[in-house]
Amino acid sequence: ILNAFDTEKLTGVVEGIIPVADEKTKNVFMKVRLGDIASVPVAVAENMSATVYLPISEEKQLKIIPRDALVKHQGQNFVYTIQDGKATIMPVNIVAYMGDEIGVDSPNIEVGMPVVVDGNERLQPDQPVEILGGS
Repeated sequence: ILNAFDTEKLTGVVEGIIPVADEKTKNVFMKVRLGDIASVPVAVAENMSATVYLPISEEKQLKIIPRDALVKHQGQNFVYTIQDGKATIMPVNIVAYMGDEIGVDSPNIEVGMPVVVDGNERLQPDQPVEILGGS
């Protein structure tokens, strides 16, 4: 994203990187080639600043859950779900933080599974739970 223009996403190839962050700004400088410059919808100048997002792993399908559902206990991350009217604690592996949500790749978490987001820090496993206010 070119900072001066608030443009749509552009793709490019990393040509080089200076592996030391600037002491004051903590910025890392890199050279990115945008490919066919004629296809870029705005004027691009040399040394123009941009916000660049780099993939650090292969693309993954994640399950998204509210960050409020997260419970930390003894250095581990858990969520409470409800099975047969009782609280069930499940470990989660957090892959990404996205504002008020987290992305997890835990196989025990299923799409559409209810998770407790309010009062979960006071729950105990197998404690009876009543769902109020909808799904």
